[in-house]
Amino acid sequence: MKYYVYSLHFLTSVHFGNTAEGGTLENVELSFSSDSFFSALCNEAAQAPELLQTFLAAVEQGKMVLSSLFPFFDREKEIGQWEYYLPRPLRLENKKLETHSYQATKAEATRRKALKQVRYVRASLLEKKDSEKTETAILEQPNFGQFETVAKLNRRLEPGLPYFIGSYTFAPGAGLYFIAGFGEGQENLEDQFDQLLELLGYSGIGGERSSGCGKFELAADKEEMDPAYPCLFEDTQALLDMLIEQQADYYMTIAALVPDKKAISQLAEGTYKLRKRSGFVSSAQLANAVKRNSYYTLVEGSCFPQPLTGRMLQFQVPGLAHPVYRNGLGMFVGVHDAERQK
Repeated sequence: MKYYVYSLHFLTSVHFGNTAEGGTLENVELSFSSDSFFSALCNEAAQAPELLQTFLAAVEQGKMVLSSLFPFFDREKEIGQWEYYLPRPLRLENKKLETHSYQATKAEATRRKALKQVRYVRASLLEKKDSEKTETAILEQPNFGQFETVAKLNRRLEPGLPYFIGSYTFAPGAGLYFIAGFGEGQENLEDQFDQLLELLGYSGIGGERSSGCGKFELAADKEEMDPAYPCLFEDTQALLDMLIEQQADYYMTIAALVPDKKAISQLAEGTYKLRKRSGFVSSAQLANAVKRNSYYTLVEGSCFPQPLTGRMLQFQVPGLAHPVYRNGLGMFVGVHDAERQK
């Protein structure tokens, strides 16, 4: 499997709905889940049915894998690095609190509370997390951008009623990246995917695209992460090391995961959270957006002793010539416990 990092620079604000917070128009989040990203790619590929079937078959057969989109920050002028972030492992929340004294316990509880507020961790810090000093570095988060809320007027009603829409605007140098993996002999698929991604950049991803949200371009050429050569940055090297890790203490999902029937029995062995995925389907084939059925995924950052197998979901939408596909196959990185590294 050949892995690439694609770094996206957003030309406009983005609207990634946060269904965990109620699914209202005001609630948005910074990252973009792989199931929604995959669906957007399928919608773009549907203009060429043969490409759509090739794309679907490659993903379902494991010849291509996709992660969710997580933040990065370009600090090349400052420290010569691009910083790539992963979700904070949910396993860290279950770490046993050792009690030595009241003051020490209080300080540790305060530190953990602050750590729990951190959503993303630099890949290199996660891979080498072996001391409290590193955990302190985890708390130092860059300013990826800012959330905004805009008031609009619904003119379909008389009198018009106001409503609010949330969005996120990335700071200069910040954006989202994802990892794509291609199996042996899939060079033609790589080229088709790159062209598809370029087209998707014009259409945009997420919600409120009719208002111009979600448009992007590549912030830099994609970086191939080859085990035979050093990667360009510390974090991309860490990403590669964790992707190919075979003897990790635990495995963390970096893509939306809908466990298959065999994997459901293994959930009790891990640390995970569920996220309800609901929303609307929009397409050039539909006059108006249509609400689709809801489903649940394991959130990125869920941790298990071994990688779990997921499944692809399909939804039939009246008026749409093809099913709506949602990728719940998941993608994992291997992580080592801090205590064992010391």
